[in-house]
Amino acid sequence: MRKIVFFLMLLMLSMRMGYAQDVNTTSNYSSRFVYWEDPTDDNSKVMKKSLFKDNWFIGFHLGGVYNYGSYYKHANVLRSLRPAGGISLGKWLSPYFAMRAQVTLAGNRGTTALHTHPTWMAGAAYGDALFNLTNLLGGFKEARKFNLNAILGIGGERTFNYEDLPASTSHKSINIRDWYLAGRVGLQALFRISEVWDFSLEATNSWLNNAYDGTFGTNTVDPHVTALAGFVYRFKNHDGSHDFSYAMRDSERFSLMNEEINRLRQKAIDDKAWAEAHPEVTVVNSQQVNTLISFVDGSAEIDELQQVNVYTTAEALKRVSDADLYITVLGHQSNDANLFMQRANSIRTSLMNDYGIAAGRIYMEKDPAVVEALDKTRNCVIMYINE
Repeated sequence: MRKIVFFLMLLMLSMRMGYAQDVNTTSNYSSRFVYWEDPTDDNSKVMKKSLFKDNWFIGFHLGGVYNYGSYYKHANVLRSLRPAGGISLGKWLSPYFAMRAQVTLAGNRGTTALHTHPTWMAGAAYGDALFNLTNLLGGFKEARKFNLNAILGIGGERTFNYEDLPASTSHKSINIRDWYLAGRVGLQALFRISEVWDFSLEATNSWLNNAYDGTFGTNTVDPHVTALAGFVYRFKNHDGSHDFSYAMRDSERFSLMNEEINRLRQKAIDDKAWAEAHPEVTVVNSQQVNTLISFVDGSAEIDELQQVNVYTTAEALKRVSDADLYITVLGHQSNDANLFMQRANSIRTSLMNDYGIAAGRIYMEKDPAVVEALDKTRNCVIMYINE
């Protein structure tokens, strides 16, 4: 038992050393790419949106099992170790919490009252909750080199192929196969090898019914320690990444779009000033509001950060009750009409479903020149989409 405690302490020490590492979060992007920040939360970085198909992983493990059930004090620890292997499949629901299923096949060696050592096989299936202690205690960081996870699981094990089990000490037939409910706790250390691979070390302790080792001893349960080493592969996410990350934007592209919006606003101011300087020209008062919404390259999904622009547009339409909305492209006619229509329809659907804007007030035009040629006396809201 002392050797097990020493092993676990050694594992914990290695994990703590890894936790103390300095994490390099330098981005591979050039300086033109900057993080999105949330002004309502002290300008904190905004996590990139994840879909159900994101952040899945699969692991392959090999190691050993040590049973310390009935009469274990009469057994040699090293001789009692038996090989084990397993496969796990899971998903990180957030940078702090994951669920996984793990199946293992392991040999086992026990001890009887006669100091003999029966052996048997066990197949196990567990459902585990993983808690990333590194992120919970130290905060999330991109591409962290080391992560320490706590494991809390429940499952079942099926025993078979008992050998060398004396009838005088056994409560079962040698050929019997039994299912046992089991619970377990443990720790897992993940060392980042590359963008897609981790090296894993994990140790778990499981508790099962006293009949698990085939003999009744003075103990009330039959526990065993499973230590596994292996590799974990992170599947590709919808955006091409393999892990959680912060959302980034192209500052140069947004600067160009803001310049165009500012040009249009200044043009409206200049037109009004010119009209006031020429009283012989009839001045027509109308309300025209310009807004901008940006989409990720190739995507028609409205990003969470862009929802505020949809809200601003909806408020403008409610404020100017006789205004129509014209959705168009910023700068020049769209080169990808299908993508433009998908994006425009995403905006229209959101305005209709979330803000109650009538569909008859929403027009989609891929050529901005048509929108700019609108009657200047007409009240309207113009929403520009990036190409």
